[in-house]
Amino acid sequence: MSMSSQSFHDFSQRLEEFESRDAEQGEEIARELERVRSGRKPKHTPSVKSVKEEGDEDEFLVTWDSKDSQENPRNWPVAKKVRIMAVVSFFSLMGPYSSSMVSPASDAIASALETPNETEKTLLVSVFVLAYMFGPMFSSPISEAKGRRPVLLICNLIVLPMGGGSIADLFEPSQRGVAMSMYALTPLFGPSIGPVVSGWIIQGWGPDKWQWIFWTSTMLSVAVEVAGFLLIPETYAPELLRKKGQRLRKHTGNEKLHTVYDVGSETLSQTIRRVLLRPMIFMTTELVVILPSLYMSIIYGCFYLLIATLPMVFEFHYGMPVGISALHNLAMAAGVTAGSFTLGPLTDYTYKRLSREHGQPQPEFKLPILMIAVFFAPIGLLIYGWTSEYKVFWLVPDIGLFIVSAGMLGVFLQIQMYLVDVMSIYGSSAISAAIFMRSLLGFVFPLFAHQMFNSLGFGWGCSIIALVCAVIGIPSPYLLWAYGPALRRRSKYAVKPSLQQDK
Repeated sequence: MSMSSQSFHDFSQRLEEFESRDAEQGEEIARELERVRSGRKPKHTPSVKSVKEEGDEDEFLVTWDSKDSQENPRNWPVAKKVRIMAVVSFFSLMGPYSSSMVSPASDAIASALETPNETEKTLLVSVFVLAYMFGPMFSSPISEAKGRRPVLLICNLIVLPMGGGSIADLFEPSQRGVAMSMYALTPLFGPSIGPVVSGWIIQGWGPDKWQWIFWTSTMLSVAVEVAGFLLIPETYAPELLRKKGQRLRKHTGNEKLHTVYDVGSETLSQTIRRVLLRPMIFMTTELVVILPSLYMSIIYGCFYLLIATLPMVFEFHYGMPVGISALHNLAMAAGVTAGSFTLGPLTDYTYKRLSREHGQPQPEFKLPILMIAVFFAPIGLLIYGWTSEYKVFWLVPDIGLFIVSAGMLGVFLQIQMYLVDVMSIYGSSAISAAIFMRSLLGFVFPLFAHQMFNSLGFGWGCSIIALVCAVIGIPSPYLLWAYGPALRRRSKYAVKPSLQQDK
């Protein structure tokens, strides 16, 4: 065996060993956490399991004071949880909002920077999304090791922060439909309103004021940072219990006190490797993460492709001023808003109903609404493309954009909730793997927008995109419904199917 082959073999073996240890630990912690949340006394913890018999209670275990303890974020008052959810959602809005603002100003920026090439103009939009590929790959797993609050506040200053884990911290699975719909709204609402702001900066102040699109997003980001610093507490149960354990050890002097999350001594480099490898493992080996993430990525790429083409359609094809042209992004904003307020409650309703009918909840019970939402994007794209091709009254293409956007919200909502439920305490890492994939396609798709639509026209161009969305998207939820339990059974990390579901 050659040196390179031997090195690859050794790396693969170490990675497999890491997966086994990390997955076993995660499964054990998740099981004990559910006992804590249900008010039952956990049997043991990973750090002391070897010296305790199965079924024995651990007298030195630090947990919540009671099932209804206000220490547990899921027991906090509704008003407090809604306030936290709203601020966290604004953190997730900033990246998509800032990246999409460039679209209406691309001509002004290209003229000032002397970059007349159409592909280079498009890069002004998509290069932002490329940068967002990497931020969540670090921020999400670190938040699972060190807590949500510091990661949100620091990452807002440099890269896209992840807030989906915070929503899972605050709400039970049966309540996440409405909560996650509000959170899923912001990554799609940002690209819908960002171009409106920048379009009117260009039209109202003039093309030479294009720098202000970046200043306005910076000022909004500072406001969100201040709000987060003042209003967002730590919400991650493992971190809250660790801190409680530290306080009790210091107050009592009893060093035997520990939590279900204590995994023994670990060096900083071991911690970094453990938490940062996890999203990469999910993205390359876990089919239960790869399949839904791939479809969400295609939908997201189509969304940014539409953003890149709106000036082509309404500014140059319909002959509207840049500010008026940018207003058509509001059709997309209306679509994602309508999808959020309708699909979120419907998700909670169907999830609770199916859970009652089958005796207990399963992640696949989040999929029925997705089975409907996957039809929206192809239909909306066809309406938008062909009515734009023949310059039908502007409201009709906007209806197409509305339908596409509502469907995209549904896809984002269901897939993110499914990933959180499937991967339990590692749901944030699963979402970060999905964001890596979607950001990659969000970068690539707009690059060929001008060439494709100039060659094929708006009608056939959107028809091709609609076909891709239909072929990949429509079967996806039905396949996950049928084979999701089998995929979870084969997974090292996913929540395993129940005996009732196996039957």
